Amino acid sequence: MDSRVNAHAMKFSEQRNSSVSKRAIGTLLSLSALSAVHGATLSPNYLDGAGEGFNDAILGADRKAAFEYALGLWSNVLGESYGGETVVVDTQFNPLGGSPTSATLGFAGPLGSGFVSNPANNPTGNNNVFFPGALRNHLNQTDSVGGSEITSTFNSDVDGAVVLGSTTFYYGTDDNAPSGTTDFVSTALHEIGHGLGWTGTLDVDTTNGTTDGSYINGTLFNSYDFYVQRTSDGVALHTLGDADRFSAATGDNISWSGALGVAANSGTAPDLFAPTPSEPGSSYSHLDEGDFPTELMSPQATPGTGHTLSPLTLALLEDQGWTITAVPEPGSALLLSLAGLFLA
Repeated sequence: MDSRVNAHAMKFSEQRNSSVSKRAIGTLLSLSALSAVHGATLSPNYLDGAGEGFNDAILGADRKAAFEYALGLWSNVLGESYGGETVVVDTQFNPLGGSPTSATLGFAGPLGSGFVSNPANNPTGNNNVFFPGALRNHLNQTDSVGGSEITSTFNSDVDGAVVLGSTTFYYGTDDNAPSGTTDFVSTALHEIGHGLGWTGTLDVDTTNGTTDGSYINGTLFNSYDFYVQRTSDGVALHTLGDADRFSAATGDNISWSGALGVAANSGTAPDLFAPTPSEPGSSYSHLDEGDFPTELMSPQATPGTGHTLSPLTLALLEDQGWTITAVPEPGSALLLSLAGLFLA
């Protein structure tokens, strides 16, 4: 069974630029793209035609360098479950529009989703759960999906005068985006996160004519959905009816129940983004913006997010079955820092 793709977006909003996180998440993992060893490899598959997007004559080379840097950062923290494990990421730039103050920076989702072939490899213990393609391969310990496992698209309008006024993408890899720009590496890291498993399939879009509060694949739900709970009573959303699920997911009443995610948030179930009314593309499949504005997997791009993959970001993937590699020993981190490769 291959599921429908459910892509989720990262947005830019000038109104949230001064946000300050209300919760201490713990020490952030900040790993250089040049220091990966024995992990899964993330590889780009560029879909743009000649002279456009990633092949643009002026911006193309910088766009590719920044995107591949982001892939490298993810490669550093994802452990390999079989020799040569590779996650292929389809990517392109397209005009996505927006307004002078708000725009979707990009969106992404998994390809090849389905059930794992060996129930013993299913960390949820529930055989009705399906997994994003890349994670499915990881749990099957073979390239059972084949082809690309993630699809991603970025907004080419950000680099023109169409949206966000004079704001453009910054394609540097130094985590030092100047004023008047929004950092592309952070955006790419965020979107890749969705493709790896930071994406649920609950329908909270009131405009698409389907049953709100149902899952987009009928009664089936995925590995992200499995760990979403109603905060007020700790009941798993997948055990509720459509109306109750919709009420929780649009009433600031959902959080993550996975043990590793809770532990990474100092023992408190981390709140997920559940605004009223819902925000299709943002609701449900992100950390709560108010509580975690500078976390990578909150829905809006906020200065200060940086090029970091935090314990909380990684814990939600590890709950779903990803193998997360160890943090470098302090001596190794110091050596990388002195070499100019460690991102603070």
